Amino acid sequence: MIVESDEHVMSLLEFMLERQGYEIVACADGRQANEYIESSPAVSVVVLELVLPYTDGFSLIRKMRDSEDWHNVPIIVLSTRKLESDIVRGLDAGANDYVTKPYSPRELMARIRRHASAAQPAETDA
Repeated sequence: MIVESDEHVMSLLEFMLERQGYEIVACADGRQANEYIESSPAVSVVVLELVLPYTDGFSLIRKMRDSEDWHNVPIIVLSTRKLESDIVRGLDAGANDYVTKPYSPRELMARIRRHASAAQPAETDA
């Protein structure tokens, strides 16, 4: 699952993940992500921007961690927020990893693969 409000970043992430065989759930804002989390089965990994319309990424992290179905889903924050306090806040909220923008696509893919395979080796939804 990708939660990203920037269309260009979303397109690049979708392209990269689809080339690796992942099925993508794309949410353009916090409201869409919130609705998906409430109504759908958990995915194998979430790539999440913190700065989103309607509901911020910190709230979404807490929602997933409080959900029985989504509690163990690896969350990789991919954010424009680069301050140490934001990184610490994201990790303390329950994110498994934190990558700042601009980012290295190869490094991000390696992190996604590591978290997705550790969580559910048989699943390939992102």
